[in-house]
Amino acid sequence: MTLTASPAGDSPSLPGPPAFLVLVDVTSARITVRGELDRPHAHQLIEAVGMVGRSAAPEWAIDATGITFCDAGGLRALLQANEMAVRTGHTLVIARPSRIVSRLLALVRPEGLPVPEDQQA
Repeated sequence: MTLTASPAGDSPSLPGPPAFLVLVDVTSARITVRGELDRPHAHQLIEAVGMVGRSAAPEWAIDATGITFCDAGGLRALLQANEMAVRTGHTLVIARPSRIVSRLLALVRPEGLPVPEDQQA
């Protein structure tokens, strides 16, 4: 399943990538996020995590390589995604974090959210 959002006022017929894209693979419990993970788009990540919750996979992954921006709303969504995983007996992994996500997690070190392997000391 694919969830997309364009900036307000953009015509859907304009060529080019959307401002935000979420791809969900329920079978492998993998969510791919591209674009700006900010407050206006954060709910789409949470909806995707809800879909992945139907998977029998013990580990859920958010492929964050395509995230170009992440504000406090995006960080809050990542934390909520982790809470949803833990609450249902799953593990959440931030896979292939973009430079933006890596820097944010290295600075904030949010409790309960696993630090991506490339950021572990």
